[in-house]
Amino acid sequence: MAVAGAAGVAMSGCGLAARQARADVISTALSHTLQNGPVSGVLYTAVVPLPPRRPAPPGPGRIAAAGAGPLPFVIDLSSGRSAVSAPAGGPAQMIFTDNWMYERRPANPSAGAAALLASTGAAPSNIPLLKAAAVTGPAGIGSTGGSASTAGSASTANGAATAPASALPTGYQAVSVQSRPWLALDYGALSSRNRTGEAGSLAISPALILRLAGGLLTGSVEPLASDSSTSTSDRSLRALVPPGTTAYRANFGLDKAEKGLTDAQKQVVAKIMTANAVPGSTPVFPGAVWLGPNGTLGGLSVVITQRLDADTQALLIVSLVIGSGTGGGGGGTPALPGAQQTVSVSSLGDLIHQVAP
Repeated sequence: MAVAGAAGVAMSGCGLAARQARADVISTALSHTLQNGPVSGVLYTAVVPLPPRRPAPPGPGRIAAAGAGPLPFVIDLSSGRSAVSAPAGGPAQMIFTDNWMYERRPANPSAGAAALLASTGAAPSNIPLLKAAAVTGPAGIGSTGGSASTAGSASTANGAATAPASALPTGYQAVSVQSRPWLALDYGALSSRNRTGEAGSLAISPALILRLAGGLLTGSVEPLASDSSTSTSDRSLRALVPPGTTAYRANFGLDKAEKGLTDAQKQVVAKIMTANAVPGSTPVFPGAVWLGPNGTLGGLSVVITQRLDADTQALLIVSLVIGSGTGGGGGGTPALPGAQQTVSVSSLGDLIHQVAP
């Protein structure tokens, strides 16, 4: 019995050592990736509603299935900025700072974009707008005027965005899309007591998704099964991984990912999670990570549970494929919209309802 117990301990130790070695490889790859300045690639996102615990009433659900991509992104963690763009040289559709989220207002969609928007369910979401941009290209939707620029941008000397000049949470439709093409939300200004969340939209910055890679939990790292695996979850996570690439299943802890942030920055992250209906004060997110060439990070997928109530939940899946370009996105620090180009809203719900079909 003693020999068997010792063998079990040894095997357990070997398992922990293997997980630690895998985690070290991933951490090194992430460091190499971030050393080269802003990170760019393409983003995919999907919303998967979960079955309710109790029979649901007839009619459309409060969270609709949706998906979009590939959408070029660029992330500059040194400035806290990131952007998501339309493909093929199209304009930025979303821009984020540590505090702020900017989303382009829809204007004059093409016939193809209008058809995509009209085919969506009743649940409000900004993902159909992103899908229309991805499918129809830069001329498809939301590309009328108002490109972001550094001249006159709403920022302070330290790079933090200040309040946009216009604040019109209601009746904003009267404001010209050409003159003010951006909606702006200050997550940092949201009340800490507000527990109202929105689900089914992409409103978490790519920079925060990439930061989660730094929250890799060592004990969770396991090889991601090949495409021939019978595991549905593994096949789903591997869908974006290039063939022959070394990939791992892993969990990402928000608490660990936040190391190095100030208390004020952590409070903003908490508000972002609450606004996006992410339950728990220190959530852990399952996902996958894979390696790229030359010891860099190839990409990661993060699965975020969103919960409106016990019977209304969904998975928000965000995947970053690093270094895979389809045009657009650029590789520099994303520029912020000018102060005279924005209309501010007071909640994520306001923003989503303004851009939803």
